[in-house]
Amino acid sequence: MSDDVIRFLLLLGVPFFLVVAIFGAVLWIKPMPWGKRVKLYSRIRAATFTIVALFLGLSIYWIASLNGVDYVDAMMGAHKTPQVEKSPQVKCEITNDQFATTHDHFTLKGKVDSGTEVEINGFGVFGQPKVKSDGTFSYEIKTKRVADGTAQYKFKISANKKGKEANNKIVVITRELSGGKEQDESTKALAHLDNVSKTINYQALKKDANKNIYQYRRASVKYTGQISEIREEEFGSTVMLLNVTKDQQGKWKDPVIVRLEGRVVDKAKGDMITVYGKVGTEYSNESLWDRDIPAVDAIRMK
Repeated sequence: MSDDVIRFLLLLGVPFFLVVAIFGAVLWIKPMPWGKRVKLYSRIRAATFTIVALFLGLSIYWIASLNGVDYVDAMMGAHKTPQVEKSPQVKCEITNDQFATTHDHFTLKGKVDSGTEVEINGFGVFGQPKVKSDGTFSYEIKTKRVADGTAQYKFKISANKKGKEANNKIVVITRELSGGKEQDESTKALAHLDNVSKTINYQALKKDANKNIYQYRRASVKYTGQISEIREEEFGSTVMLLNVTKDQQGKWKDPVIVRLEGRVVDKAKGDMITVYGKVGTEYSNESLWDRDIPAVDAIRMK
């Protein structure tokens, strides 16, 4: 008889002995004529039969349930499935000394195990740098200055090698202002942004994005509305769904995607905010919202 059959019969014994105990208890309480057929013609025999059945049933329950099925397997000599050892993680080191630059390009450097494939993902970036025989790699990333101030670029570096566990790193590169000229330009741009009062009609903005007209693309705008959804994206930025039109019933409608660098921890669904930024293109990521919605790349939020 196989171990599985023995194990099945052992576990099946719990309900079996409970039924037998109930059967004996009936004859214990009130002897029946048919009890003589099973040799339980007296209350003493019925009581003994009931107690033994209960003891056996509870013993099996204790072994199988309280000590776990694995204990039953061990008693019956069943073979456990050997656990597969976890593969070692592939090496992935970023070897740059600093992650700030005042230039429009930044060279990301790293080192992995020889024979590893490396992928770099970020906003508008997908690259597969060549890994040299010694495991080193480098990849040039565009870090253009943002006219309104310092910019941050976030990237995910994935190292994959057959037979080893993947290794992922998140890198944040800061594009700083290089000098007095850029500082002055940034100050003027932010001052201009604070004075922006332009709010493009929602239907015109939606048509502009969905029809790829881009008449308003990168135009400075200001929108006040109610947050209907807010979430943090993989690379640390925040995306909100902001309803910018209040109807006659007092309900907010007409959603705009608002993208903002960094985490937003002091705002939640239902809050009222004002954002200053520039019109982006349509946001068509169906994993977030299953429709095309006009977008604003926010620079400031109040």
